[in-house]
Amino acid sequence: FACLFGRAWLALVGFSLLVASSLNPAAAQLLTIETENYSAKPAVYLMTIAPGTLYWERFGHNAIIIDPAPDQNAPFSLSVRAISYNFGYFDMTEAGFLPNFIRGRMSYSGVQIPAIDDIVYYQAQNRGIWLQKLNLDESAQQLLRQRLIFETSKPNERYQYDYFRQNCSTKLRDALNAAFDGELEKSVQGRATGQTFRSLGLAQAQGELWLYLGIHAGLGPSTDRPLSFYEEYFIPGKLMRGIADKSIKGEPIVLATQILKPDMPISPWQPDWRYFFGIAGLLIGVLIASAARLGVNRITKLLPAGLCALAIGTFGALLLFLQLTDHQDSHWNLNLFLFNPLWLAAAPGAGRILSKTNVRRLLNLALGIAVFGAAIKVFPWIRQQNIEWVLLLLPIHYAIWFSMSEIAVETKVLPSDA
Repeated sequence: FACLFGRAWLALVGFSLLVASSLNPAAAQLLTIETENYSAKPAVYLMTIAPGTLYWERFGHNAIIIDPAPDQNAPFSLSVRAISYNFGYFDMTEAGFLPNFIRGRMSYSGVQIPAIDDIVYYQAQNRGIWLQKLNLDESAQQLLRQRLIFETSKPNERYQYDYFRQNCSTKLRDALNAAFDGELEKSVQGRATGQTFRSLGLAQAQGELWLYLGIHAGLGPSTDRPLSFYEEYFIPGKLMRGIADKSIKGEPIVLATQILKPDMPISPWQPDWRYFFGIAGLLIGVLIASAARLGVNRITKLLPAGLCALAIGTFGALLLFLQLTDHQDSHWNLNLFLFNPLWLAAAPGAGRILSKTNVRRLLNLALGIAVFGAAIKVFPWIRQQNIEWVLLLLPIHYAIWFSMSEIAVETKVLPSDA
């Protein structure tokens, strides 16, 4: 998402206020010149950006805007001094960025940028933008501003990024909670919808099939714990909606809201794909088994099974690698029972490396491990949500095992050229 992958902040610096105002009428309406109408009390806004169409934009984004000199006659006009405090930035050119990213050691930064530049950037992407004017007294505003300045200034601007627990939205959530003296978290204490990090992440990713499948397969059981409302605020849209109707000590958190772009769904629900996965698994399994029975030669008989085994085993090797990294939410992933690297024994060309006896043993072991991984789902303490993968992969596993066994029976030897 935008706050997962960020964007290069230098792109924003290139927008001058004059050009931004002339090219974008909506932004020009927000820009005011400081006059005798300015208010002595700063205005604070939570700006929420809707998910975009690109995969790194699927989760949305947010920032806090503080305007030290707002126009008291125009509550949603921003002065040229309005600053956006944004925690979604990283530097892809820094030394070791790619190795650190692969290892799960992502360093992000909080920055201060002109609010108009930030708004124009997202308007140029045709993203939905919400501004919520927040109801903070003078001491709360001062506390919030001091914290944001501290966390976006050297040497404190960098932080260790975590997809669910330390991202652009949680930084703002925690800053607002501190400004409200912990009352924001208390206001939702003990309340939950049963959502998890996985379900919320998949709901946001559903527009990109490969992203949805990758997240679902890659996450381990640590992401399947029911969340409190406060924890759900790692999604920018959840934070926006969460504070919209909340009150603290009898006072509403949000005084007013303005939508700068057309309203768009910002917090979808995770679709239920169990039936789709189950039917797809059966169809692919039947295709593999049918090829083994009806193919005209060994290559056509084994090619579907070999390609599926190659895909399953390769992805399993990736999941196994993630266990060695700092991507903690991928650790102890039960999908390793299903995406098992042992299935590479049935991949094309494996018979040239392994003897027929070893291939048979490895496939027997891989199938047994897959069945075990499915069987342990009956225990209540196994909380990882991966029933979709069980429904999809078990028929495919059996079909691969059946195909290799069928050819072995016909030829009395496992082929080495499959």
